Amino acid sequence: MPRYRSGLPQLGESIFLTDGGLETWLVFIEGVDLPCFAAFPLVATDEGRARLVKYFTPFLNTARERGVGFISAEASGIVFAARVCGLPAAISFTVETDG
Repeated sequence: MPRYRSGLPQLGESIFLTDGGLETWLVFIEGVDLPCFAAFPLVATDEGRARLVKYFTPFLNTARERGVGFISAEASGIVFAARVCGLPAAISFTVETDG
């Protein structure tokens, strides 16, 4: 079993907000061409980072105003949301695979 799976905050009584579909918003609302429907390359450019700010800011503001946590399923979103919130930039991810 992964190291912290039984201690995840979202498994407790707290309420969390999640984002609403980054890639779908980028393609259908913003008109961005996403090769392989992947948003993570956006973190590499100023324009891409500006789009991520535009996307995540309303979610983060709502979570902050309501006093709830925020969870993003997007790897780029997790890093970017942490930076927007002023959290340390050194965030690491562990990908667990079977076999």
